[in-house]
Amino acid sequence: MTVAPFRTVAALALAWAALLFSPAAAQQPQPAAPQLPRIDRYYEKPFDVVTFLRAWEKAGRLGADAVLGFLAGVFTKHPKEVARMADVGLERAGQIIIVQALRFAQKTPEARAFTEKWGWSKEDIANIAPVAPLAQTRPEQPNHFDTLWGAAFATGDAAYVRPIYDYYAGVTREPDIEIDDLVAIVVAQSKSNREAMDRIAAKYPRERLRWLVYGASAMWSLDSNAQQHKFVAAALEQYKKEAPDSAATKGLIALHAALAQAGAR
Repeated sequence: MTVAPFRTVAALALAWAALLFSPAAAQQPQPAAPQLPRIDRYYEKPFDVVTFLRAWEKAGRLGADAVLGFLAGVFTKHPKEVARMADVGLERAGQIIIVQALRFAQKTPEARAFTEKWGWSKEDIANIAPVAPLAQTRPEQPNHFDTLWGAAFATGDAAYVRPIYDYYAGVTREPDIEIDDLVAIVVAQSKSNREAMDRIAAKYPRERLRWLVYGASAMWSLDSNAQQHKFVAAALEQYKKEAPDSAATKGLIALHAALAQAGAR
């Protein structure tokens, strides 16, 4: 299982965008990913984070956005893990991930202390400023979804799911975007249906297609993770109760039925 044991939302959105924006092309084979612990089950079965980070860096820092959120979640829920980061021994790129995760976990002083020990310049350390907690951020693109999912899987806390849902719900309220097209994108990708993707692409101006893809990727991630994680499913049920007649609720219900009908459930 890879560092992002769920298929990352950013990778999926990139694949969808390629289908919608580009002429048909043959799928390129992807290299096999190294085996690393399942961060999507950490909230149920924790593992040693330091050992994981060293293996993750050796593997090429795959799924960095998800790992960023994962660490932010770990540092928030398990603060004793923070002190162990001082001697984890990562290169600068890995250190940056730890620093940003500490900032999202409201531990900026610790981030500054670590970077001083790691030999960062005074100028770089001075730029490490507090930011809002990760659960209070507003995602703007699929890699942000991956960061939030990483934190959700580190903690089992649906507070990190809500910003993704709110993004999706915002897309469903756009007057020029049809819910059926969000559903169709997810189903078409699950069946590798290029013709269906082309039909959707023909309906929208190019500048709106990206918004459509991002909304569909958020929708897919919510539905997919609800099938695998009880706390995500419970959160979606609560959102449905809050707004049973909303376009967002109707869209998720329609997607579930469409995937079942397509044999992709």
